[in-house]
Amino acid sequence: MKKMMLITLLSLIIIISFTGCSNLGEAGKDFSEDIFFPLPALDPTTTITKSAKEMTLSLNDFPLGWQLEKRGLTGVSNRREFTNGTQTIQVKINVFPTIEETMGHYSSAIPDNLSFDTVSQGNEGIVIAYPTKPIYRVVFRRNNVLVLVTTTSISLSETLEWAQIVDERIFQ
Repeated sequence: MKKMMLITLLSLIIIISFTGCSNLGEAGKDFSEDIFFPLPALDPTTTITKSAKEMTLSLNDFPLGWQLEKRGLTGVSNRREFTNGTQTIQVKINVFPTIEETMGHYSSAIPDNLSFDTVSQGNEGIVIAYPTKPIYRVVFRRNNVLVLVTTTSISLSETLEWAQIVDERIFQ
């Protein structure tokens, strides 16, 4: 009897350690420990020299039925908005000259009137769920690059996947 209880208790501990627990999220998922493959290590003091255009999403990333609605480009920033008629994905990427400047812009992008949770993208990142609209925003900083991915009528997990694609492009 004691052996059976011990086996049951150990099984429960193992299950809990593999599934984790949640502090925010959809269907009990903790988004600070996303199930994305880890990216290679990048020295957090290295200045990224890629253009914002090289790191953003393109129409090739989308299935049939999506279109590029709006775009904006300067030497250090890129803004693109994609839609399929009912869903929208907006990506804004800014490449700043220094990491310190990027950190300041990241701090000012964090809302003081909405709750948020941390995400695994970048050196630091958050996800915001707007309470009265079907909008999610992921804001993250990878060294001197600031990224905002905003989606409308798309699930939180899909929003995080789009943000992950941009984060991976920083390394390519």
